[in-house]
Amino acid sequence: MADTTPKKKRMSLLNRIRSTRRSKGRGDTDSIASGPSTPERAARSKLSFESHPDSSIVDLSPSLANSYDVISVPKVSAINIHPEKLWDHAYDRLRSDQFELVDLYEKLLSVRLDISHDASDYSGRNIISQDRGQRQPQMERLLQDSLNRLADHSTTQGNTLNAIDIVLSLKSAIDSELKPVPIPAVATTGLCVALQLVLDSTDGSALNQDGITIVISKLKRYSVLSAYVQPQDTKSDEQAKLRSELAESILDLYQAVLEYAIKTVCSKGHSLVLVESKGLVNLDNWIASLDQIEQFEAAVQKALEEIGEGKEISNSGTFGDLKVSTKEREFLNAFYVRDMAKEMASIQQRDPLLPESSRWALNTKEYAAYVNWHPNNNKGLLWVRGDAGKGKTMVTMGIVQDLTKQLQTHFDEPGLSYFFSRTADSEKNSSTSVLRSLIWMLLRQKGDLLRKLSAKFDEIGHESLNEPSAFDKLKEIFLAILKEKEFGRIYLVIDALNECSLGLSQLLQLVAETSINPKVKWILSSRNEESIEEGLSDVQTGLELPLESHAQHVSQAIGSYIDKKISDLNDQYKKEFEKAGKSPQEVEQLQEAFSMARNEIHRRADGTFLFAAQASKEIQGCEANEIIGRLQALSVPNPPEGKTNDSDKRPQAVFQRKNSAIAASVSKIFLVLGIILFLVEYRSVFTSVFHF
Repeated sequence: MADTTPKKKRMSLLNRIRSTRRSKGRGDTDSIASGPSTPERAARSKLSFESHPDSSIVDLSPSLANSYDVISVPKVSAINIHPEKLWDHAYDRLRSDQFELVDLYEKLLSVRLDISHDASDYSGRNIISQDRGQRQPQMERLLQDSLNRLADHSTTQGNTLNAIDIVLSLKSAIDSELKPVPIPAVATTGLCVALQLVLDSTDGSALNQDGITIVISKLKRYSVLSAYVQPQDTKSDEQAKLRSELAESILDLYQAVLEYAIKTVCSKGHSLVLVESKGLVNLDNWIASLDQIEQFEAAVQKALEEIGEGKEISNSGTFGDLKVSTKEREFLNAFYVRDMAKEMASIQQRDPLLPESSRWALNTKEYAAYVNWHPNNNKGLLWVRGDAGKGKTMVTMGIVQDLTKQLQTHFDEPGLSYFFSRTADSEKNSSTSVLRSLIWMLLRQKGDLLRKLSAKFDEIGHESLNEPSAFDKLKEIFLAILKEKEFGRIYLVIDALNECSLGLSQLLQLVAETSINPKVKWILSSRNEESIEEGLSDVQTGLELPLESHAQHVSQAIGSYIDKKISDLNDQYKKEFEKAGKSPQEVEQLQEAFSMARNEIHRRADGTFLFAAQASKEIQGCEANEIIGRLQALSVPNPPEGKTNDSDKRPQAVFQRKNSAIAASVSKIFLVLGIILFLVEYRSVFTSVFHF
């Protein structure tokens, strides 16, 4: 009995959510008045509803119009519904539960479909068919119309722009006809119309924008869930029951998403068209539908975990790891250099990237123009350039993280491959290693692509990848990947390109050749080196993000980095002092010392991350009873020869040194930090062995 209690509690929660939602369906009959027609209302009506989509492919005869009687949906277990029909079933069930709401929604959509009536005097005819086969092309036309309208909002900024990019990636997936779109029009039409109405609205509905953006950002995840709504061969009755419960939870989630989208459309659009308003639902509570989505999503995630499938969705939008044959594994391993994704994760675990260090770059007009994949945008390259220590790698990592999020939300099968150079490993920074690594990461994302290209690999041969001419062989495979249809678009990122000591010209030539490919976008970061500038001179579709031109942003990022590092160290040592029984006065003196250290690092930073990063490491490496001396040493490092001595500015000791061991340690620290300052002053030497 103890094992079943959590399941009972979960089902009780689900039942309460379901009963609460359905009790607000047909019984929730608070009327809304459409209000008198006004010139402003008529103008907005023409903007949002009067331009009808092409009606040449759909029969709009009266025979397709619905009866106003409620159509009841037969009770069917969700586990027995075909995954591709799940959204349709959720829509029909919502229409049965909340007929007045969905009927109003369909009347609003009918305005866009029916070109025989003027929106300003529309009487509320519903021509949306309830036959799924006939409703599908209607919804597809409405979806295309909304996507075309949303393209006009491509200059919108912030999170809403991300939502627009997601739905436009859906348009790209539809137009490319690469494979069946994983989410049907009956699900996406409402969300796209809602987003368009919210953007066209003049009432400053920021909350509406945030809500619809959140739901749209999760669409790809929702589309993957339907794969779990099918019976599985299992000998366990308990496992079968859990899968059935999961299917019901997914169906509930889909219905909640539809309800939210439909309520948003009705709340924003009902006053734009004069429709009959008899016993309609109260639309003021549409925000509560967003809370229901979150509750059902949590229930689905918990159900996935109970059946052992609680995995995050991968970049390709599927659960689990890539499964390949032994031969395909051999093919894949031939390209392996380093696993960049694991390296980034390891770096993040040891020293998480501070958002402020790259957020500014993501908000620049250069980056916004680069990531815009709309048809008229041909920007195939973004070059992040700057002197040593300006934070190029941090910016690049922030960009990779941002693009990774797009992989998880966009529908047009985007790919992402990246390479971060190691300063001390020139062999693995060669053009051959870079290209091998980029190919490896792309192949891991698409099992079908791996199987297709294994034949070409047999032709080329494993040994040829280790020959002097390996770059040409790799280039052949790389270009073959770009021609395949598995990826709708591909981001390729190379950090610290100046570290590529062997074959740099070959790599730059490849970038120039492929940057004109409409499905390829490159991101490069490097120092301001003439050889790289010359190599990219032929790229006509490139953008530059020069860090020196954004000196204020870089300086603010460095300041945030210093403050965060010192704050973390302060908290760490404060706990150690308190644990060691230090007096409140000593703890206060410690914090004063850290305050001096913060000011000193800010003063010495000189517009780069170099001194801040190395000084933070030096402080972090000492014992608690040495920290004060080390911080004092940091304030007055031994100056390099020929530099002004700042000893007259030495602050008073804040901690009494009690023994010669500590004094000796502090003496060594003076020497170490003096060397560090010297290296910072002459960073052309220092940065040759430590890359930022």
